[in-house]
Amino acid sequence: MNLPIKHLGLIFALLSVICSFYFFGRKHDIYERMLIFGLLFSLIFFLIILISKGTRKSKFISFIIVLVGMLVNYFTETFLIKSSHLVFIEQNSSELNSVTSLLKNKTGEIYIFNDHIKQTDSTLTNTEKKELIKLRNQLDIYYITKNNNTIQFILCGFLDSHIGIAYNSKNTKPNENFRKIKDYWFF
Repeated sequence: MNLPIKHLGLIFALLSVICSFYFFGRKHDIYERMLIFGLLFSLIFFLIILISKGTRKSKFISFIIVLVGMLVNYFTETFLIKSSHLVFIEQNSSELNSVTSLLKNKTGEIYIFNDHIKQTDSTLTNTEKKELIKLRNQLDIYYITKNNNTIQFILCGFLDSHIGIAYNSKNTKPNENFRKIKDYWFF
């Protein structure tokens, strides 16, 4: 069975949407581009198929393709996002371990933005501050926060929406919205 180019384009665009979630945590800019490209071109190809002078069978096949794509995305999205975060953790394990070892026994709240650290207690030395800023820059992440037993690494964010991972020294979920990645890591 040879599928027309418009059906192949629809399949490729839907695969772009599905595969984009593999980049969700570690390369958020790639995730956004793939998702937007996939959604836009899925819509365009689907509309072309519906508007064109194709057979009912062709239009039904495109509907089935979209339905299957949505189901595959629904059942794989969480797994792919978790895998993306796991890759980030494994690729940056030495830097992440250094940050967690520096912060996990500190008291109070600590915020590490760009080249600035804000803390409620004066528990960090100047050497530790310099090291934490250096590590945040090496990780190329938005910011790091520490409160209670949880250290959050915010990978990207905009306004009030932030995406990241959390290290919890008690190995418990930081809150009900988090899911376990591995060991002490959550997303």
